[in-house]
Amino acid sequence: MSNKDRLWVNAQPDMFGTRVPVFQEQPMKPIPADCSTPYDFHKLFMTDEFIDETVRVSRIYAVRKGKPDLPAKITNNSLRTSQAIMYLTGYLTPSNRLMYWEQRPDTNNQFVKKAMSRNLFMDIVRYTYFVDTVVPDPQDRFWKVRPLFTHLNKMASNYVTIPENVSIDEGMIKYFGPHPLKQYIRGKPVRFGYKMWILATPSGELLWAQPYAGSNTHIEDFGLGQGPNVVMGLVQQCNLPPGCKVYVDNLFTSLDLLDNMGDKGYGVTGTLRQNRIIGIPLPNKKQANKELKRGEMKAVFTQGTAVSVWKDNQPVYMASNCSSVSLTGQCQLYSRKDKAYMPVPQPTMNQNYNKYMGGGVDLIDNSIKNYAISTRVCKWYWCLYTWFLNVCMVQAWRLYRAHKKEQHRLAQVKYLILL
Repeated sequence: MSNKDRLWVNAQPDMFGTRVPVFQEQPMKPIPADCSTPYDFHKLFMTDEFIDETVRVSRIYAVRKGKPDLPAKITNNSLRTSQAIMYLTGYLTPSNRLMYWEQRPDTNNQFVKKAMSRNLFMDIVRYTYFVDTVVPDPQDRFWKVRPLFTHLNKMASNYVTIPENVSIDEGMIKYFGPHPLKQYIRGKPVRFGYKMWILATPSGELLWAQPYAGSNTHIEDFGLGQGPNVVMGLVQQCNLPPGCKVYVDNLFTSLDLLDNMGDKGYGVTGTLRQNRIIGIPLPNKKQANKELKRGEMKAVFTQGTAVSVWKDNQPVYMASNCSSVSLTGQCQLYSRKDKAYMPVPQPTMNQNYNKYMGGGVDLIDNSIKNYAISTRVCKWYWCLYTWFLNVCMVQAWRLYRAHKKEQHRLAQVKYLILL
């Protein structure tokens, strides 16, 4: 439905927000009773079943590539050891990974040298593989690494507790080599690489992830456009309970999305682009700068959806089917006139958006970047594998902090060392 065809009113309807039911708090998902150490928590996400399957297909791949003697050396233990050395490169980063095995006292690492020989590590890294077929799947452009995403999503479903408020955003996996799926996004900390659609909690735990592959992305087409389709698809695949509130940016937000999500019992709050407010009886950006003073707001309502413009330094357009637009909150903004931070009225909708969108995917990206694996191989999918390892480590670290509350201050680097 176009914006012009909707019936708009200025007063908030009494039934506003009632389409989204009250969220039923989810209990913390159980973990095995013998899970106590950081390594135990890591194995919840890097399971023996996944390692055994990777060992099996890596042996097949090594034989196919002319290494008949290598399969006997690729075992569950050797693959985990190679992953441990790769994790080590995240916080003890050599300019060349072979320096770990040098005789020089300033670069030699006895931990690595005793754990695995240099040649075996190089062979395992070179011949790690994830599928036992050489026939590409025409419907899946990420067929070589699809088991990684399937396993990551499955383990997140098993152990990450779904909160009331979640966020969806795009993430980037750094990659500079040639590949038809490599993306460029201006203004991102990582501008070149593979794009990921990610559903996450405000505390930085991944709930679901799908790599962007154009028309072959594993997300159903709901006929709403790319951004809204991603939101609908991730919510459906993750099986979010009714009452969850999803926060998104202006790439995803549309009034049709809010209508469809409200019908399914989900709340959505997000910023709006200028080309999506055409036909809504609100001042455009130029008019709002003239008509509104800092902290003032205008809002209109239609079919259980609120659309508002609030004047910050620049007008901020937002839409929601669950958050109030009342100016009940305050934020501290700098005043050039008074040369000090002054309290400014702020709508509840904007406050909630800043609170629950501020973590999520950005927090995951930051946690990964802090101690990112630096081991590189000339294969287009290798960066996806190291990203997968980094996410598993971050997931395990946050789960460890959640269950071991007396040690909740355990830093990420100390968790890595204890692995």
